[in-house]
Amino acid sequence: WHQVEGAESYSVRIRGQASDLDWKTHSRETEILYSGEQPLPPGYYWLIVETDNGQRSIEEGVFGFRVLDEKKATTLLKEVEELQQKQLSEEAKTLAIAHFYLSEDLKYDAIDILEQSIKDGNTLVATYQLLGNTYTQVGLNRLAKERYLKGLELAKAASDLNSQAEIQKSLVTISLIIDSKEEALQWLEKAQVSYRALGDESKVRQLEENKSKI
Repeated sequence: WHQVEGAESYSVRIRGQASDLDWKTHSRETEILYSGEQPLPPGYYWLIVETDNGQRSIEEGVFGFRVLDEKKATTLLKEVEELQQKQLSEEAKTLAIAHFYLSEDLKYDAIDILEQSIKDGNTLVATYQLLGNTYTQVGLNRLAKERYLKGLELAKAASDLNSQAEIQKSLVTISLIIDSKEEALQWLEKAQVSYRALGDESKVRQLEENKSKI
């Protein structure tokens, strides 16, 4: 999770959706390793973080992770291996596998493979955009913004107006959560300019309608 300004420690809770697990711990770091005292059966688990100054993760959304059963995990691994054997560039292969993980609601696996690809030198706009989208879905909005901004920089360098418009639109939502209405409106207006340049007046009108809701 994100480091929270002013917070010195975090209370972390993992609750099972379909099990009686209710595990708690404290940490001064922004990540924890589950102790394993009680095995996690297959299913969905909520992750709830609260700072020592009263801020709670549920204020930004509901977050968690999924544990697969052995049969499902084996099947997915085989499908990933098949994707890895395809005659694609490494960047395209990474995107294909990430999209596959996301289709199975394995968001953190998608994040891992996309981040590793970036470390390996991947500069595709689509990689940064998908990573921004995925961070948004898991509530890591500051990391989402970082990846969106880098993707926007690459899109501008490549004169990729469509990606610019989509990323600017995504930054409207992110800014509303972690920044301000003023910044959100600035991104909205930039997105309108980009969509208008693309000749997509329906998106321009849609954003204009959204403006009154900000």
